[in-house]
Amino acid sequence: RIWVLYSSSIRIIPRESDYMGDVPSNDLKSKSSVEVLNTEELIQLAPSIKMTQNANHDPTIKISNKKSFISCLSCANMDIEDHFQPVPYKTIISHYEKVMEISVAQDDTSLWPPHPDLIKTAGGVGFGRIGQMISKDEVSDEDVTIPPVIRKLYQRLKVDGYLRYRSDPLFLHKKCKVCEDCFLSYANLVSTSFQINRPIPLDSDMR
Repeated sequence: RIWVLYSSSIRIIPRESDYMGDVPSNDLKSKSSVEVLNTEELIQLAPSIKMTQNANHDPTIKISNKKSFISCLSCANMDIEDHFQPVPYKTIISHYEKVMEISVAQDDTSLWPPHPDLIKTAGGVGFGRIGQMISKDEVSDEDVTIPPVIRKLYQRLKVDGYLRYRSDPLFLHKKCKVCEDCFLSYANLVSTSFQINRPIPLDSDMR
């Protein structure tokens, strides 16, 4: 196996006339003589060697350039699996509870899920395709109590079981992978201690 480290800083090679001893000349005219080094003349690989964009230092692992796309549990968007990053359950639960707290304060309990404007203000994460719905005819206790991301991971989980796990440190420190956009949104919310501004309702004339 061959690993080639490529540095752009070594591609600019001055001519010998640009040097005075070991110190490069500061003459502005010397800049015109700088040429780009052609690495193809220095590095040549046999046609039988296959290059891969994935780094691998274990010869026993077979690597491939094929990429798999999966759906994000937080926003339901499709992305490359390698782009997904882990987020603790504690972060997902804290975000969801903060959104529901604001929703109740706005007397929005008749709607499930919370209003799309509120979900968007809260980072647009944690609700997936559910966030595109305005209302739901049959709302169960699990829908309101358990965060949608947790429900997708544990579809048989009931409210009583969730409330027990809710106080379990081992459960709170478990992680699930979300897309990079959701990961950055969660990280931003954590850095602000989940300070979410309530969306200002607009009159019909202002929409």
